[in-house]
Amino acid sequence: PPPPPVAAPAQLVEYERLGIGWKQCPSVPYLWQERFFVMKPDGTIHYYTDRDSYVQKFAPKGVINLKDVQQNPSSQNGIFDSVQLMFDKINVHVRSKGNRIYKLKFGTAEEAQAWRDAMYNHLKSIK
Repeated sequence: PPPPPVAAPAQLVEYERLGIGWKQCPSVPYLWQERFFVMKPDGTIHYYTDRDSYVQKFAPKGVINLKDVQQNPSSQNGIFDSVQLMFDKINVHVRSKGNRIYKLKFGTAEEAQAWRDAMYNHLKSIK
């Protein structure tokens, strides 16, 4: 009989979550810029000008690293107060870059909740 087929190598997971959202510019006039967000399994959130930039493997416009999320020591909720959800917006408090607060928003409250949950799940695994 012929030898059994060789199993294909396991597919590497390239992302945990991806989609279109908006990031508020950190300087005046604080405009909202549409971006394509990709949350990687290592807890980094890469953002691109658009989906095509991601598909074509261009360098991201920026990266939010969840390991740099700042914990609020005076809070009973600790790390989770550092990723705040308000309807369709999320504030992510990050230690790097001068204690920057990334302000993100998504099309619906449900989508923002899904992104926040993905961030929480990663934070729970590393803190």
